[in-house]
Amino acid sequence: MRPTIKDVAKLTNVSIATVSNVLTNKKYVSPELKEKIQEAMEHLGYEPNITARNLKVNKTYKVGVVVPDITNPFFCGIVKYIEKTISASGYQLVLYNSDEKPEKELQIFESLLLGSVDGLILVASRMNELLMARKYQMPVVILDRPAFDTDADIHFVYSDDFKGAELIADLFLKKGYQNFVCITEPDDVQFANAKLNGFKNALLNNGIQSENIETYRTAINFDDCYSIMMDLLRNYDPEKKKGIFVCGDIGAWGAIEAVKKRGLKIPRDIGIAGFYDICFLRLVCPGLTTVQNPTKELGESAARVILNKLNDNGNNVEKTIVLDVKLIERETV
Repeated sequence: MRPTIKDVAKLTNVSIATVSNVLTNKKYVSPELKEKIQEAMEHLGYEPNITARNLKVNKTYKVGVVVPDITNPFFCGIVKYIEKTISASGYQLVLYNSDEKPEKELQIFESLLLGSVDGLILVASRMNELLMARKYQMPVVILDRPAFDTDADIHFVYSDDFKGAELIADLFLKKGYQNFVCITEPDDVQFANAKLNGFKNALLNNGIQSENIETYRTAINFDDCYSIMMDLLRNYDPEKKKGIFVCGDIGAWGAIEAVKKRGLKIPRDIGIAGFYDICFLRLVCPGLTTVQNPTKELGESAARVILNKLNDNGNNVEKTIVLDVKLIERETV
């Protein structure tokens, strides 16, 4: 016989209402008791009747998450922690991939606003600010993109990419580099601009001339960054050693392989740094110097904001949450 909510309440010695509050996150339940009830559900194999619950309260208990590239491990990590956090409160995650195309992201965004989900999380959104700054009938969180001025009920969660890029620049300077390159995404990608500006700001403030800082704009993937580095190294002079900041670890990997192809040594002839500290790229040789983005905290923070907004606790939710980053120094600088 299929276990019921009464069975869960009996096993944990609490009321049916308390179990219901854990499922709906409608009222406060202590973390200890919540964990006990969730363990009882798992032990009994209890599965709530989601369809009946949704019809009763006129909610879908679904949160839409839109990412620019589902194959990027950084975004996968964020989605993992969003899902883990919202599922603990009885919500389901509905995932969409925009293929880094603003027009496709807008199409997904507008379709979700029709009511197929209760809340939306846009990860590293490419959409124009004016399109996002409208008033919605559901909570919206913009994740991994700097905040912008708006009267709309939008919340922002992102890490301090500007500071992270400054940390990379400071390390290059500490190691004695005098010539620099930043490979970043097109200028309509806001978080890319934060990295570029942070990198250049630290260099210029330490006496580096602007003509000694080159900028290349491209998709930060393996192939494009490999191609740019192959071109950049065509007439490269190791005596004028350059520090290369690639604004993403996968692109930095492509740059490293291009350097190897040209027969140069890292960091003897050239320095390379990435961003995000993607786990499998810790296997790249030599070890990639990078900035660690707080993937877990980004996902959990965005999920908590959405849950608080969905459960009428939104008045106490911060409009903007900025998380710190950390320099990870390995062998490429």
